[in-house]
Amino acid sequence: MARIRADFINGTTSTSLASGDTTLESSALILFPVVASPDVAFLVIGSDTSSPEVVKITAHSLLASTATMVRAQDGTSAGTWSSGATLIQPPIASDYDAGSINSGTLTAGFAATDYAAGTKSSGTFTPDPTDGNFQTATNGGAHTLGVPSSSCTIVIHYTNNGSAGTITTSGFTVVDGDTLTTTDTHEFLLYITKINDVSLLTVKALQ
Repeated sequence: MARIRADFINGTTSTSLASGDTTLESSALILFPVVASPDVAFLVIGSDTSSPEVVKITAHSLLASTATMVRAQDGTSAGTWSSGATLIQPPIASDYDAGSINSGTLTAGFAATDYAAGTKSSGTFTPDPTDGNFQTATNGGAHTLGVPSSSCTIVIHYTNNGSAGTITTSGFTVVDGDTLTTTDTHEFLLYITKINDVSLLTVKALQ
């Protein structure tokens, strides 16, 4: 299921609506994309009032000025609307609820920017997933690698410099894979997964 969106949907209803009506009519819908099951769209009626209503569009044909809707979405109530009520497609609360939006099959991927965590030469390095899921770090001296504080998956590209020291791990439920060396220029990919109170570190040498 995909959530259909369109830019600049801003108009008014063409007919009055009783609380049980399920057909929405507006000239603003003429430029709205096609909506067909299982895809849906969400619009807001009466955004300029104290009690706006979110409606779910379940069917809309190309260039049609009418659409089929399910009333009273996102915690709002089905209202009685006069002809000329405002109709827009703004962000709504469930736009920020990943489970609500993204149930279904992911059909696209996302590019990522590597986060440079810098040179680690002492103390404890605890990767933070809010810095990104793909990170780079330089082993510049003996230090400890800790477990992230929240559930996540992080991949770290570690590179040894001439001062590389022993990396000690702390807190991981399981550590497996290749052995981390201290040889200058050696590189490794560290795969970290934490779920609930368990964590896994897998090391893959790149030479």
